[in-house]
Amino acid sequence: MRILFVCSEYPPAPHGGIGVFVFTLAHKMEELGHQVFVIGYDKTKVSSTVEDDKGVMVFRLASPYTKSKEIKISRFTFSARILLDRMYLSKQINELVSSQEIEIVESYDWSGPLWSKPNAPLVVRLHGANSANQFFEKKNQSRLLRFFERKNILMADYLIAVSDHIGKTTLEALNIKNKKYKLIYNGVDIQVFKNLKIQREKNQILFVGSVTRRKGIFQLFQAFNLVLQQMPETKLIVIGSLPMDEEQLLINDLLKIIPEDKRDNVNFLGRISHDLIPEYYNRASIAVFP
Repeated sequence: MRILFVCSEYPPAPHGGIGVFVFTLAHKMEELGHQVFVIGYDKTKVSSTVEDDKGVMVFRLASPYTKSKEIKISRFTFSARILLDRMYLSKQINELVSSQEIEIVESYDWSGPLWSKPNAPLVVRLHGANSANQFFEKKNQSRLLRFFERKNILMADYLIAVSDHIGKTTLEALNIKNKKYKLIYNGVDIQVFKNLKIQREKNQILFVGSVTRRKGIFQLFQAFNLVLQQMPETKLIVIGSLPMDEEQLLINDLLKIIPEDKRDNVNFLGRISHDLIPEYYNRASIAVFP
């Protein structure tokens, strides 16, 4: 099968969970004999590139609309690029579908990256859209992102949800009642995440993930504070990117939860290479996913 993944955070581009997921799945599909392609924007590129990543063909796009003008609709003003980038990506996808005889396209729900349906069956995998997160946290949804995300899900031929919670919440948040999803949990590459037979650090807790409220980071620190009251020697390792615009502010807010004399028990490592993470899992006494 000839498969095209849509992903704008394919490593080593700035990435989160979706980027790691697509990277892992793409290479496993290639190992199984499928021909795999990836296309998406790469913010680090000034011009579009094509590379062969160990059998996976990766098309990294640079936006041609970096100097686009603003559009005013009613009382709302936004950059035309948010629309033009989606239109350009959809056009490039269809060119690949045609030139590479793509049989299936898989995209994602976050921000609704496609403007039009590809000329091939479209799978949209629900990882947790912006609208779903805002809805679950009882916050106001961005009308524009909600429009794009809903549009992408409605044009999909098939939906996959990484959890039943994500599937149900997404469809409810976007008020979609005529779509069903297939539940497929995220996989783990057990050739990478395995027992390395190294000594575990006693009383070390590990958190891996974006350091944001929606990842439960504040609940983790509240729980860690309770642990310190009974086991004052416990350490907390935090691996993951912090929001650049409020990095120090967020760290300060989190550390306020911890007694001043115990704040050295917390170590923020920031983003580290994906290849190093298995060692941290092996060294920790316990990994926590709040």
